[in-house]
Amino acid sequence: MYYENYQKIKESKNVKDRDVAKATGIDPATFSHWKKGLYTPKEDKLTKIANYLNISVDELKGISPNKLNSLFSDILQNFFKK
Repeated sequence: MYYENYQKIKESKNVKDRDVAKATGIDPATFSHWKKGLYTPKEDKLTKIANYLNISVDELKGISPNKLNSLFSDILQNFFKK
């Protein structure tokens, strides 16, 4: 699900899946399964990956702070309309 964003970030930092796997203790096959759409990493693995890449989990998921603020604002507006 978030693999494309992970791929871009990883490439921008000149990092390979095997580097991330080795540093985080995540099985290298996980990345292959993730890429093929057979697996979506759970929050704990996303956190390990994000920490290794020195980014937030939201950045890894492709959610920018501005987008989060916008989503939160929309939710509040819809909530108070009722």
